[in-house]
Amino acid sequence: MTTEFPLPEDEAGRLAALRALRILDTPEDERFDRIVRLALTHFGMPVVRITFVDADRTWFKARAGLNVRQAPRSISVCSHTILSEPALIVPDLAADPRFANSPQVVGPPHFRFYAGAPIVVDGGFRVGAVCLMDYAAHPEFAEVDAAFLRELAQIVVDELKLRQHIDEKEKLIEARTRDLLASERRFRGYAEAAADWFWETDADLRFTYMSENVERIVGVPAAWHYGKTREEMLGPDYDRGVWDAHLRTLWEHRPFRDFVYERVGNGVQNRWLRVNGMPMFDADGTFLGYRGTASDITEQKQAEARLRASEALLHQAQKMEAVGQLTGGVAHDFNNLLAVIVGNADLLDERIGGKDRSINAILRAANR
Repeated sequence: MTTEFPLPEDEAGRLAALRALRILDTPEDERFDRIVRLALTHFGMPVVRITFVDADRTWFKARAGLNVRQAPRSISVCSHTILSEPALIVPDLAADPRFANSPQVVGPPHFRFYAGAPIVVDGGFRVGAVCLMDYAAHPEFAEVDAAFLRELAQIVVDELKLRQHIDEKEKLIEARTRDLLASERRFRGYAEAAADWFWETDADLRFTYMSENVERIVGVPAAWHYGKTREEMLGPDYDRGVWDAHLRTLWEHRPFRDFVYERVGNGVQNRWLRVNGMPMFDADGTFLGYRGTASDITEQKQAEARLRASEALLHQAQKMEAVGQLTGGVAHDFNNLLAVIVGNADLLDERIGGKDRSINAILRAANR
């Protein structure tokens, strides 16, 4: 078991900055829960936390997955994250000597993957982290995902700043509005720059939000989707065999990942799409709708089709080559047999003086 953890150079200053936030042991807050839900939807990891690193413990302001509020700092990977710049990515905890013997790796809950972006407040103090954890290794974790994780950590910083000033008067209210708009612009900027696009529905599964870059991909404006259900959006030509099971998932308010379908008709460009979605619920468990992302995988599908066509052509060419080899072999063997027939017929013809009509018929047929 790990009994020690690394300390930042100015641990006393870092703890003072953490205390100044007055965030430890505070009630749950929808603003931080919303950030966790966004991370949960985007990354699809089973455990997401907004963690603050205290003197001897890590405390979770918001979390999804394991229902605990704190853990010993001695077993926390976040103790290393607050030393990292700009993020700590551990594709396989079991293969990293720093964490391979950690109780939460060798024992329950058996974590294998970790990604954390430090929460950096004024003065450069890293007071915690936004972190993802999974029970399977993820060697493919992309830089674009690390960038999004860092952006979420920055949004947490913005929310911390807002919280510190929440009780001030009009000047501080204006600052709160300004910072909220800045956070929203950052998120929308990321959403529009990403290859994916983001969407939301209400409880009736009608779209209430669609990021603008959907128009670049499917050829219709984002606002065209608002108020429509998926069936209305797809039109009458969609593949019901593909959609029946997916619609059942939506009606049952279950999360889904990597749903692939071809979007055709209704005035849109024919595109292959991969969609992820997570249901949203309020504190009472009432279903509010879905939030998710979608990716254009048309080029991938086209490449797969070209590969299948190439494989079919190669298979046909191999069959034709095999037939050619077979017929060539048969012709060669048959020619050898005819040579024996002609040779022996010539010898027999010489012996009897060339007057036998049957032998002459054999020679004419064999030569022909």
